[in-house]
Amino acid sequence: MNQNDLKYNDVCFKASHNSYDRDESLAEQLTFHSADPSNAGCSGIELDIVQKSDAWQWSVSHGGSYSSDPDKQFSAYLKQVKSWMDQNPGHRVIEVHIDIKNTPMSNEQFPQQIDNYIQQVFTDRNRVFQPNALIGNYDDLVQGAQATGWPTLGELEGKIIFCFTGNETRKAIYARTDPKARLCFSDIYQETNPPQYPDFNSGTRVFLNYHLYQKYYDEWFPQLQRIAKEQGFISRGYVLNSQDIWTKAQNAALNIMATDKVSGHSWAQNGDYPFRKLNIV
Repeated sequence: MNQNDLKYNDVCFKASHNSYDRDESLAEQLTFHSADPSNAGCSGIELDIVQKSDAWQWSVSHGGSYSSDPDKQFSAYLKQVKSWMDQNPGHRVIEVHIDIKNTPMSNEQFPQQIDNYIQQVFTDRNRVFQPNALIGNYDDLVQGAQATGWPTLGELEGKIIFCFTGNETRKAIYARTDPKARLCFSDIYQETNPPQYPDFNSGTRVFLNYHLYQKYYDEWFPQLQRIAKEQGFISRGYVLNSQDIWTKAQNAALNIMATDKVSGHSWAQNGDYPFRKLNIV
């Protein structure tokens, strides 16, 4: 099967963890090298955002206080991503996880304020794959994703997907606030021991986030397999920093494989292409 015919939720791909805190630039992390697939080739990145205490402004760091450094602004990183997209027309779909580190000011105002902020860089919303495209005529995001499924990789060419992670309250409010108007998705953090499952019938979130501990592999392998079989959901696992857990995550049908081993580790790849069909057993 041609890769472009595969649906987005039916593939796995490499992603970088804490992408702003690396030797490789964002552009280098996103660039795929067919002759050396383990050399970056990430189709997903992660940016941690810290909000200013009294304004709808964000800088990027692990945490702490907001920084006024122009190079640390969330918008500066968004511009780097958009520049890569502009220089690679027709590029494969890429995904950006945005980790919410603090929550000053109103949670209720956050959805529109953060969308406005991102749209100052991504002025053309058509370049962003948005929740409404999955919801369609259904009542909510889960119903739409289950009924119609995700688009194919071919249909998503040239697109970017944004997903909030981090603070549970803020990302949940974002997801349920006028979801058909939202620019981004939000994830749900899932426990693996004992296995925790989302509502497979309704809801406003279809991204699932896991810290995959080696010692719980016998728990999360069947959990991720079921998630993949249910369809409509996208799973992300982070701290996949050894060949053993990388291979286990591939075998378990994880979608987004987030690692700190972006370059220099021959095992950190999915083969000759950026995407690989899920291993559903």
